[in-house]
Amino acid sequence: MPPVNLDYLYEILRDIASKQDIWSYSDLSAEYNKRFRVYHPPHGSWDVPLLQINTRTHAARLPALSAVITYEPSAASNYGPPGKGFWGTPGVPPRPARADDREDEWLKILNQVHAATWPPQLP
Repeated sequence: MPPVNLDYLYEILRDIASKQDIWSYSDLSAEYNKRFRVYHPPHGSWDVPLLQINTRTHAARLPALSAVITYEPSAASNYGPPGKGFWGTPGVPPRPARADDREDEWLKILNQVHAATWPPQLP
């Protein structure tokens, strides 16, 4: 399987952010496959590429774009903060100990992502 193409990934993430949306890792895998005909499983495929995207957007003084990708909602809850791999990436503080604090910090970052003007190409 070829590696995740960061330009392709950025295109999807930019579209999600521009629509002020949130997607699951499963949604991301399905959309990447639909657009680019390459399937990457939802679990384990996206951590490094999302870190690389955050590194690039942070260097361009943009918020952590990977905030738009998180776990699938369950019957008991809506989307929640991304997993441990999100925290401490460029532009993201270390993972808060309390769940409420994680949710608050993630929503703050997510609002910045939704409000940002995303360039057409990966910075």
